[in-house]
Amino acid sequence: MKKFIGLLTFLLLASFAFAAFDDGHFNFGRQWKSGYDENTSFADLGLSHLAIWVGDNKDYNSYWEGSMVRACKKNGLTPVFYAYVIAEYDKDQGYVDCDMGNPNHCTNGANTIRHHWTDIISRYSAYAQGVAKDFKQDNGTVGTTIWLIEPDFFQYSFSGDTLDKRFEQQDGGIPDDSLAGYYFNSIVSTIKAALPNAKIAVDISPWLNDGIRTWYNRFDKSKVDYLFTSGGRTQGNQTRIRNDDNNLVTWAGARSAMGGKMIIADDGYGVGGAGNNDYTEWLDMDNLGARIQDGVLGLTIQDPDDSYYKFAKSHNITITHSGASSSSQSSSSMSSSSMSSSSSAPSSSSEKVLTVFELTSGNATQTVTAGDEISPIVYRYEKITSIRANIISGLNAVKDESAKTYTISGRIPENTAPGEYGMQLSVLGPDTNFTVNPVINVNRKPVVTTVELISGNAEQMVTAGDDITPMVVR
Repeated sequence: MKKFIGLLTFLLLASFAFAAFDDGHFNFGRQWKSGYDENTSFADLGLSHLAIWVGDNKDYNSYWEGSMVRACKKNGLTPVFYAYVIAEYDKDQGYVDCDMGNPNHCTNGANTIRHHWTDIISRYSAYAQGVAKDFKQDNGTVGTTIWLIEPDFFQYSFSGDTLDKRFEQQDGGIPDDSLAGYYFNSIVSTIKAALPNAKIAVDISPWLNDGIRTWYNRFDKSKVDYLFTSGGRTQGNQTRIRNDDNNLVTWAGARSAMGGKMIIADDGYGVGGAGNNDYTEWLDMDNLGARIQDGVLGLTIQDPDDSYYKFAKSHNITITHSGASSSSQSSSSMSSSSMSSSSSAPSSSSEKVLTVFELTSGNATQTVTAGDEISPIVYRYEKITSIRANIISGLNAVKDESAKTYTISGRIPENTAPGEYGMQLSVLGPDTNFTVNPVINVNRKPVVTTVELISGNAEQMVTAGDDITPMVVR
């Protein structure tokens, strides 16, 4: 095992005192499952963390995630949360995972973010506050928790929508800078308001391929502690994360793209969360050692068998991040300092100024009746030079400099002919220009036909042979 000297130390003893998730060791974990409760013992299993999926309830569920958090506290383990809040909220609106049917998160997820962001953030706040209460330690502080933010987060972005040829996001994907900036940062700040010691992980989309570095450069990397995989099907015995067609991202490539952040991998399940035993390649020291060299720091298996616990207990792997090396270290060994230098982001002086112009309320495509008002269409903007608007007669376009919003509102004139009316907003920025095209479908105002009696009686009694009293209508 000479090739690991200076980076890894393997302590193969019969018994160890395992503890919570630790950046200085390799971390074995498993997912929470039905049948467990807060009194379930995880002693002597070699685990450092328990993981659970959250997001499907409006409020913190003390009987589900709460039980997991309290079990972690009693067992000295770290709670890890797959924060699938946006997708679960979207499911409440009738949309499913992108590989489970249509319509789905790849057709509606971006609009769910635009139109329901306050509700989504409210769920994050409820979960964070619930965890803070249940994970408070005896000294009054709240221990470290790990939040795996929004599996498949990239699918809601403009680039994700463009790359995915199967579906199209209604009204387009969220601008990349906005999704990885404003929206991601809002999630992080909400969690840390209740859990200041929380650690944050960003999802790896293995199908992003060469675009992963560009995507990760959208994030404020100072807010990111780890990367993570979701959906299982990972390859512990390969440099590639997944064997799926056109999933070319490697473990080392993902780590490098995020500036050297370590990775929490998962396995033992697949599409739709269906469990499987396709994780045994991880229980091999040659494979695991190679993945640690690639930057994998932890592994979460959905529902492992006893072989997993046996392996975890007998392999207490210390990981040194100091960059120390040895003359006997092979050429394949890599210190953290070399990874850091090879993955530095482009200097800010070479980066373009990115202009943001995104819909925050209202619908960019509407159907109204001539004579009625449209629902106001509101865009949020950043770093624009000017906006040139070509809109329907009768509507107003207002730019609010203080709120950084651009709003189209007003009434469609009654004499507007029925049809589809496209508008064009030309957005100009320092380095980026693009157009936005709201559409108003106008229906003809219904013609109301009236008949009104203005003289005479509609009901009369006359004798045969006599004239009726004339009835006049208009």
